[in-house]
Amino acid sequence: MELPLRESELNEYLDSLVDESQQAKKEASKYWDENMRFYNGEHWQTKLPSHRIPVTANYTAVTVKRLAAMITDTKPNIEVRSHVPELTSLCRDILSPTIRANWDEQSYDQKFGTGLIPKSIILGSCACAVTYDNSNGPYGNISLPVIDPRALILDPAVTRAADVDSAEYSGYQTIMSLNQLRYAFGDKARAVVPDATLSRFVDRNSSATGYNNFESPGHRVFFRLPSSQGVSSYAIARAQVQEFYIKDRRKVGELPVEVQEHFVRNGLTLEDQAWPGGRQIIRAGANQKILADRANPYIDNKTPIVMYDWGLQTENPWGSSEVQLIKSLQAVLNKLSSSIIENAVKMNNNIWIGDRDALEKKEWADLNDAPGLLVKVRPGRQLRRESAPALPGSVFQMIQWITNMIDMLTGLVDVTQGKRPVGLVSSNAIEALNLAAQTLIRYQARKFENFLERVGKRMIARIFQFYSSDRMIYYLGPNGAWKEYAFKRQQILDHMVGERPFNIFRDLDLMSFLVTPGSSMAITRVQKGQLSMGLYSGGLIPGYQVLQSVEWDNPRETVNEARQERMMGMQTVGEPQNTKRTRVAA
Repeated sequence: MELPLRESELNEYLDSLVDESQQAKKEASKYWDENMRFYNGEHWQTKLPSHRIPVTANYTAVTVKRLAAMITDTKPNIEVRSHVPELTSLCRDILSPTIRANWDEQSYDQKFGTGLIPKSIILGSCACAVTYDNSNGPYGNISLPVIDPRALILDPAVTRAADVDSAEYSGYQTIMSLNQLRYAFGDKARAVVPDATLSRFVDRNSSATGYNNFESPGHRVFFRLPSSQGVSSYAIARAQVQEFYIKDRRKVGELPVEVQEHFVRNGLTLEDQAWPGGRQIIRAGANQKILADRANPYIDNKTPIVMYDWGLQTENPWGSSEVQLIKSLQAVLNKLSSSIIENAVKMNNNIWIGDRDALEKKEWADLNDAPGLLVKVRPGRQLRRESAPALPGSVFQMIQWITNMIDMLTGLVDVTQGKRPVGLVSSNAIEALNLAAQTLIRYQARKFENFLERVGKRMIARIFQFYSSDRMIYYLGPNGAWKEYAFKRQQILDHMVGERPFNIFRDLDLMSFLVTPGSSMAITRVQKGQLSMGLYSGGLIPGYQVLQSVEWDNPRETVNEARQERMMGMQTVGEPQNTKRTRVAA
């Protein structure tokens, strides 16, 4: 079926894409909401009797935070490399520092470490869109909004997160106020009708949901019952916004005549593709108003959506959740912890045991656990207090086994947590064990670095397309000092490829965005530094390569400066001694 052009038919077609996408990820998304609640500490699914204590030892949240920190605890070493020698200086001296500066200015490490990575661990996958925000700063800047997988719209034919570019369609849903929509789309947005589920308080049991029953995570904030029990409006009217990127390979000559004229006026022939990079379609509101139906606005002709999956999943791109893997163990841990607390309470609140007629009825009712309580017992009758039996030691051993099992399943063994393994004292043995223990973590780190390479490739295109004016940019060097760089647009255009001028459209694929393997983990950098230092001590490598292994800025110049200072220090120390000898000789 060809992609329609009329608004009513187009909305029906888009509805079918959303339905298809939702149906395809139905099985994968079955436990997403439950896993998110589990991470947030909602572990007890049923109402407990009043005497039970719902203890939650949220080891799952700690595990997620530790994994996210290990993957993103340092800024990876990123470089732009050219496939032709003429563009080497462009990649090294312009693109690389520009992207590094954008990374620092936008705090991408925080965005990934507190958004994309944790959600991937909890739900199994997450995504971001590499866009350009004109309202960010005086010139605008590249923006990377994180997209929850529950808000993604994706072609079911895609089975790997890295293959989103091959999808026939992709998109995502978000929530915007009507004021934002009118600022972004002008008069077109005045016809957008706000969504009831986002603009007023609605009973959580109501059947009113997003169109096509597609709720993005933002609904969790708005879709709730007010305390007044009445239906009242929110202060700000909001609408659901769906953004699609759909491949449409039709040539201009295959379109209706009135549409052909539009493309011909813009310089295309009947044999040209009407939308070389596909179509971008944006609709919003309860009335599904089409706000934009145009060619893909990005010069790389790719969807801006880049997806990252956590666990290994071979049948779909949605990954597998780490929380789902350890959830049953966490539930058992909670029950055992609850039993221990309940037992401790009962040990300090002994029960009363006695003959039925040992006390009067009122005296039985007055019995309590107050200290120094005086009790008068009938002659010949018995009354005593009996404590609960102590818990067997196997309960505590079971708790230790559960935490060890969770660590083993997630790859967080003793060494990765900063603990010295029992029985090992040799630094070489501990280092070897550390390398072996990090196999799972390094696997995830390499997947994340591959994701960054896909993001970086789009960032190169955004720089060529949107960095149209000169600007001063700043980035943080490996030694912790801020560095400045003057970006000059003309320097890009002055480059040559062979005997012709550089063309940003034609030559975009001649450059690659690369991430040094393992550089996103601080421990990898430390290990490289220690290995290089050992090789330098043995005289096997020059000194500057030690600094180079830890990605130090200008390693050769730093080594030369250190040598000069050392020589000057030796001369300073030696001068008074020579003077003293001269005086003695005199």
